[in-house]
Amino acid sequence: MKLGTLHRRNLAMALALACLLALGSTSLPLMAAEDIPALVTDTGWGDTTGSAGPKMHYSFGSWPPDLSTHGWKLQELYDLIFIITGLTFLLTEGLLILFLFQYRARPGHKAVYTHGNMYMEVAWTLIPVVVFVTLGISNAELWARLKDRNLFPKDTFDVQVTARQFEWKIQYPGPDGRFGTDDDPDYIINELYVPYDKPVRVRLTSEDVLHSFFLPELRVKQDAVPGMMSEIWFEATRPANTEIACAELCGLGHYRMKGEVKIRSLEEVEAWIEEELSDY
Repeated sequence: MKLGTLHRRNLAMALALACLLALGSTSLPLMAAEDIPALVTDTGWGDTTGSAGPKMHYSFGSWPPDLSTHGWKLQELYDLIFIITGLTFLLTEGLLILFLFQYRARPGHKAVYTHGNMYMEVAWTLIPVVVFVTLGISNAELWARLKDRNLFPKDTFDVQVTARQFEWKIQYPGPDGRFGTDDDPDYIINELYVPYDKPVRVRLTSEDVLHSFFLPELRVKQDAVPGMMSEIWFEATRPANTEIACAELCGLGHYRMKGEVKIRSLEEVEAWIEEELSDY
């Protein structure tokens, strides 16, 4: 099927518009330096300067506010990947628009068949490999800090979260500080209280299907897998109210599977837990 001149022009205009929109998105404001909280001493990642964190302010084109001590490191990685993929998109779409005009059907020009260029194919295969491997190696320490249980902070506030269709069951340990013992209190639905300026360790599992425990402002996302107990940790930098979201399509009620996260001082959290669970 041959494209007429009008159709080719419309297609080129559509591609050009897509490129302009992509270019505009890359120019949207990223997180400002003053919004990046420093890492906290007891995690071994830095000092406490600026640990009050950013203000809870949402705006189009910017990331959700960062309330975690490790969030700025993830933010740097996200921004780098966003720039790489944005430039790649602009390059490929720009070449596509160029080729639409350069190799369009014209009187006196005969199409020439070409099998391709092996060197170019090797190049555009190796370049992404090098980029991915470089990103992986350069962020291996960050991954280990967040995922390796042997590197988790020692003095933590522990909580267990069990996902099920379509709610989050939150459970705190009993007086002995351990889960799975006779003094464990009953669970609470969709309401998570955690302290700031103290590492929080979350034991995560699921009763039925695959869910994803997502705390956007705390830069935490981890799958909850049936039959598996996963563990994650984070440290909040200041008091705030945010939410738990499920980032995995888990059924018809997925849209309403969300809970509330209240970040308070350790004293307030302990007092709330004692009052909330006093009837159990």
